[in-house]
Amino acid sequence: MAYPSKKTPEIVGRFLEAIRNGRSAAQACKSEGMPSTQTIIKWAENDPEFAAQYEKAKEERGNYYGELVAEISLAGLQGKYKDSAMLRAAIDGLKWSAARMAPKGFGDRIQHEHSAESSYVDALRAVQGKVSEESGEGTIAQRLPVRAREAAKKPTIQ
Repeated sequence: MAYPSKKTPEIVGRFLEAIRNGRSAAQACKSEGMPSTQTIIKWAENDPEFAAQYEKAKEERGNYYGELVAEISLAGLQGKYKDSAMLRAAIDGLKWSAARMAPKGFGDRIQHEHSAESSYVDALRAVQGKVSEESGEGTIAQRLPVRAREAAKKPTIQ
């Protein structure tokens, strides 16, 4: 079978729509008039705009799978499926795929980001400098230098 390799907006649109609707790239490429999977890979490598559209379509496929989990679960609750083991396997597979393709909506991992630009010792020195500036000489306690606890020193038993 000869595959078209010319990238036209119509072919790209049909391919991305198939991905959004839950089909894999291999399945989409088997349709009549679609390019081969190798051609799709080359397009993604050489065209950043197509690569971004393809990634977005895969994320939307993950959302589709996530919604499909809810539909299958409801059908199972309504008694439309008799084999609960098959139902569980289908739901687990779709949940796993949805979590990988659309981690923002269906991922298991919670990500926290934090950063520290300086240490607490630097913050204490800044406070000490402010106190010294505002009060002139200040009290003896205000003039004492800030010392950080040394973690390396361990108390010795005698």
